[in-house]
Amino acid sequence: MTERKDNSHITSGSSFVEELDRRLTLPNFTFGDPEKDEEEFYIYLPYSDLRGWIYERETIGKAASIFPLWRLQEVRSLSFVSMTLEAQPNPLVALEQPQTRFSHTLVVARTMEAIMRNNDFDEQDIQTGIVAAMLHDIATPALGDATKKIDPANLDEEDWWWEVLDEGSWAYLESIGATREQIDDIIHNKGILGQVLDIADRIGYTMIDLERSGANIIPGIRPDIGNIFKDVRVDKETGRVYFEDYQRLGNFLYVRAWFFRNVYINPYNQGSDFLFLRLIEPFYRPDESEASGKLTPNLLRRMADQDLVKFLAERYTPGRPWYTFTKSVLWFPKFERFDSLEKAESRVQEISRGPDSKVIGIKEGQRFNPSLDYLTKNEDGEIVEYREAEPFQALLIHRKSESMRGFYVFYADSGDLDLVRYLP
Repeated sequence: MTERKDNSHITSGSSFVEELDRRLTLPNFTFGDPEKDEEEFYIYLPYSDLRGWIYERETIGKAASIFPLWRLQEVRSLSFVSMTLEAQPNPLVALEQPQTRFSHTLVVARTMEAIMRNNDFDEQDIQTGIVAAMLHDIATPALGDATKKIDPANLDEEDWWWEVLDEGSWAYLESIGATREQIDDIIHNKGILGQVLDIADRIGYTMIDLERSGANIIPGIRPDIGNIFKDVRVDKETGRVYFEDYQRLGNFLYVRAWFFRNVYINPYNQGSDFLFLRLIEPFYRPDESEASGKLTPNLLRRMADQDLVKFLAERYTPGRPWYTFTKSVLWFPKFERFDSLEKAESRVQEISRGPDSKVIGIKEGQRFNPSLDYLTKNEDGEIVEYREAEPFQALLIHRKSESMRGFYVFYADSGDLDLVRYLP
């Protein structure tokens, strides 16, 4: 892989945009002798048999070389999310080596390919499916979900994947017979290939996070839980995608629900993301030019996490090393939960009258999609929704999906978090 130049500095306005443009012209990867089929990446899906090298001439290797994917190596999948144990939310336990969007993309693409080959898809469809998997996160803005929530309509990676592609990328899509409409449908989980990508995506991030947090945190996990990808069946005549074993599916869905409840949407973890959202907002301008020195959607799709942190550090803590800014916003959030927006707003007024605390804001806790509508074979071999095949386990998963609903008031003491003074 080519060693890229050090870009530790960051500038403002048009010069900063020029710096990003210069970096985007650097080669993504340097492959070996074109007469040989050289190894490029070794990847594996944790808790499964799916592992091995990605080679330069196969579709994943070609896509990694042609598409502008290098930036995703520097975009974390979970922004500033750590991990909390359900019974003991304090202290936080950090996920070891959190996955990047790039490593996630490779695993998803390989998982999608394995599912399609297991179901005897033709090579044309397999190529198209792999390419869609490689592109599904390519437009993720710097700092991921924390940034995306500022303006989902203009920052959602599934809606804007096409904007980051260059002429070489479009030429490659044309060469394999894939159209923009086809790729867009798959990325939006439409049709058979879209359903397969949805499944591969969820298997990928859940298994990687499970490994990096330690499987012993959740009792009853099957040691080969990642092999759930082998259970995926595709009926091409009916368009149905289903799982062969409802119990293995239930085990996977429970683990995924556990991670949503305890990691992805846990308020202890959402606090840092929410704070960064508030710090980014004053500089975000969806309709201004990049020369203005503001953060536009297109610019955020070209930045890595570190670029955005440096951008904020220069504006909030000028003259100080940028990495101290990151440390200063990693806080253990204070929050209170209410069952209505009115009660939350009333509490905000109370806190605001006090001299020592600053309100970060109100964030609505959402339910997550527990995927209980995934199709599976039941005990009688009939294809039904999972909630019908295993009602009790499905109820437990459903309860986890609803458990974080409410309105959360986040606030900080001025002595604990000096950056709160910058908030409006």
